[in-house]
Amino acid sequence: MFKNLFSWKKSTDNNLLAEAAAAQPVSTAELAKINQLAEHALHLYREMAPEFGYDPQSVRIMSDSINEQREQLRKNKEAALTAANMLGAFVGKAAMLCNQGVKSEWIKTGGKIGIAFTHGTMTYHIFPISRVANQINVGEERSSYQMFASVDEWVKNCDARCF
Repeated sequence: MFKNLFSWKKSTDNNLLAEAAAAQPVSTAELAKINQLAEHALHLYREMAPEFGYDPQSVRIMSDSINEQREQLRKNKEAALTAANMLGAFVGKAAMLCNQGVKSEWIKTGGKIGIAFTHGTMTYHIFPISRVANQINVGEERSSYQMFASVDEWVKNCDARCF
């Protein structure tokens, strides 16, 4: 069902600032695909838990399920790519919806799809698809839930410093 999915690419610390500066909004077609993937993940999880939604508890459940399934996913690269795209799109959309007081947009930079959150003069980038891929490969220490929660923490720190 999901052919021509997004891929992910690792960044090095040396090129993170350059990638952030080169970030461009995703195309309308890419945004439609991201939303389709996020909604598909939502639908699949709601079959098991009707209360599942774009909220912190659901992101935690999804992150935990990635950990439970990671050994199986690591054996099948196509399944891992599909999961990273679908679940990463869901986590990203949840992060945007849970932080609606902050400007956010899906971006593309350095071959990756991410989200730029802007609050005042500060910008924070996350790459949920890459993060889910890393969680599949590495485990809980690269938790997609931790990345999701980092956005709220960043917003709180900005509020304390900027306003």
